[in-house]
Amino acid sequence: MKTQILKRNRFRQLGQGMTEYIIIVALVAVAGIGTYRLFGQTISQQMASLAQEVGGAPNTARAAAVSSG
Repeated sequence: MKTQILKRNRFRQLGQGMTEYIIIVALVAVAGIGTYRLFGQTISQQMASLAQEVGGAPNTARAAAVSSG
């Protein structure tokens, strides 16, 4: 009888730990989605500019800044 109670309590504790883990993962995912929505366009533009520079095309914004400065 006592061993059954101990086993049941152990399974409850394992389930509680898994539930907490799932909640933390969900919160991190929501934060990631929010960050992507906030900065997604900027990061996308910067990556496109970087890809153009690596491909050999000049960055027009940088070229304009250098020529005027």
